Formats: sequence, structure tokens, C-alpha cells
Amino acid sequence: MIDTDLDKLSRKAGGRFRLCSMVIRRARAMLTAQSSGEVQKLNSQIIRQVLSEVENGQLLLKVPEETGTGTAAEATKTASGQ
Repeated sequence: MIDTDLDKLSRKAGGRFRLCSMVIRRARAMLTAQSSGEVQKLNSQIIRQVLSEVENGQLLLKVPEETGTGTAAEATKTASGQ
């Protein structure tokens, strides 16, 4: 079980959709970085780590300015954790 108050994290992230996007994008990036040619599976340990990063302010969702460029949002880990 993941022992995190998801409502609190949703408010911190700016909404449930943003939180979900952040978790998905960061988890995908972590799995890709770990990949050594074999398929990695998402597990609760990765989700816990990503939620911890959100809770500690280490993960931000960069949303492109609305210029019509069509670029996707990106979850990035902050260097300072603030």
C-alpha cells in the first residue's frame, strides 16, 4: 500500500490530472533510464519513489506556453528540490 495522502499531493501538484501526468511521465523516464535492453515493469516501488519526489518538491511539471506549438508537457526533477 502506498502511504501517501493523494488529496494533499493533488493540491500541491495543482490538481489530480497534473499529479497523474507527473507520476506517469516520471515513472516512464525512470523505467527508460533503467532499461538495459529488457522490458522493465512498473511496480509500487517506482510509484512510491515518484510520489516521494512530488511530496518533497523535487518534481515539477513543465507545461509549454500556449503558443500552439503542440509540444508535450514534461515532468522534470528539480536540482534543488525546492
